[in-house]
Amino acid sequence: MTQICFALGATLLLFPFAIFALDCLTLAVGGSIAAWQAWVGLVISCGLCFQQNSNRKQALIVLAIALGVIGLSLWVSGSIYDFSWDGQNYHQEAILQLSAGWNPFYRYLDQSLDHSIWLNHYAKASWMIQSSLYQMTQHLETAKAINWILLVASFCLTVAALRETIPLPKGWIIAIASLLALNPVVIVQLSSFTIDGLLASLLLILGVLLYWIGSGGTFMPLFWLAAASAILLINLKFTSLVYAIIFIFGLLVWLFFRDRKVFYQASIGFLFCLFIGVAGAGFNPYITNILKQGNPFYPLRGNENVDIIAPQIPKNFIGLNPIEKLLFSVFAESDDARNTTAQLKIPFSVKLREIGEVSSARVGGFGVLFSGAVCLSLIVVCFRKWKPFQLTTVALGTILASTLINPEAWWARYAPQVWFFMPMAIAPGWIVQKPALNRKVLRFSSYALALVLSINCASIVAPEIFQSIRGAITVNQQINKLKQSGITQVSVQYNLFRGNRTRFLEHGITWTEVNRNQKLPCKNPTQFYRSRTLFCPISKV
Repeated sequence: MTQICFALGATLLLFPFAIFALDCLTLAVGGSIAAWQAWVGLVISCGLCFQQNSNRKQALIVLAIALGVIGLSLWVSGSIYDFSWDGQNYHQEAILQLSAGWNPFYRYLDQSLDHSIWLNHYAKASWMIQSSLYQMTQHLETAKAINWILLVASFCLTVAALRETIPLPKGWIIAIASLLALNPVVIVQLSSFTIDGLLASLLLILGVLLYWIGSGGTFMPLFWLAAASAILLINLKFTSLVYAIIFIFGLLVWLFFRDRKVFYQASIGFLFCLFIGVAGAGFNPYITNILKQGNPFYPLRGNENVDIIAPQIPKNFIGLNPIEKLLFSVFAESDDARNTTAQLKIPFSVKLREIGEVSSARVGGFGVLFSGAVCLSLIVVCFRKWKPFQLTTVALGTILASTLINPEAWWARYAPQVWFFMPMAIAPGWIVQKPALNRKVLRFSSYALALVLSINCASIVAPEIFQSIRGAITVNQQINKLKQSGITQVSVQYNLFRGNRTRFLEHGITWTEVNRNQKLPCKNPTQFYRSRTLFCPISKV
């Protein structure tokens, strides 16, 4: 089981990494992103899986499952639409610009283009990978498959790591790995181009691989996979660069006191990884931002920086320190309103309104029962015997440090690693504890916590499935109505949602864009479901 899970997780991780590496090399020599990087990346990841596995029968099984996961991910992603604001707003636009030949290593997009500040200066790993996937399938929505692929990869590698490092029953290993992988931030972004769910999956992968190394696992294969996940994290978004560095630093602290030989190996290896991730693959944005703006994290930091938090933060969070904001958000009602007044709630209490707002919640973003799960985990803290310096303590401290370094960790999507604490708190109930009272209390807490977290995740999954299916049906009906009426051209106002243009182009419908300050030629234009795009039919076959 461990070997199959490890090989499958590694193959699924190396697929997007290989695409990204090929994309970077292509851009560095002045080329542009195309479909071939996705096809070659698939061959490389499958080839490495087969080459590294001496058991050919097992290798074929892993390859068959991996190809099945990738194929199913492409199909599911292509069947549903992204209805997120950021996804339709600028993530899709970035993918389309890269697919049209934009090379960000050598050229900035014109400032007159909507969202150009984000496209020019943000990290681009997800956009580059998704651009190759889009060109491979010629269907933009399929590019979201990376979300599903890395979700399965994180689950498989977590199962393998737990099997090798913690003495737990097989069923509980699968349960804990499932809950770790099914982070609420991951769940709500599976159907979107937003990248915080990817951050959560990659951070889980990096974390379990580093924990495995710290437990004495074979260094080189684990290091290469950890390096791949770290490079992807570095180039996913600015905060994930910081998170990756803190996670790696936590391992190095442990190794410094426990195994100096591996410490030196890891230090050299991860320093080189950091250099490649920032100065090589991350030439844009990190190096170009330094050269042109004087700060690697522009436009969020530096001169003329843009404050993206002020319009979002709850009114009663203003003036609170980061820890106070985080605790308030954890114990608050789930609410997706901007500049709202966050309301505290009794743990385990649920309002029906909350269930529909978790998908984009600014406070209470880990689900309606998360505050109750936190209370149960405190029982573990009280009854578990802690040693001052052990690997688990260092791991928990590292996760906490990576959370508190972000002053906006109150918003779940900006610190998805907060979720990791809860599934991890299940494990002590199944590790021998003395005296007997501690063991019984911890065992009860494990059952209760697993149940609460499972219900919490289910309360997020169900509305997401419903909304995705309803949305897909609605958009397909809107497009089919045009096709059945023989409409071949529309007049459209995208209103910052220009990524929606592929919905027309992929169905053979041309469009003429009307400026936002002008009127469309029809009295009652159609509006795409959960989008600001408005359009009118203007010609038939």
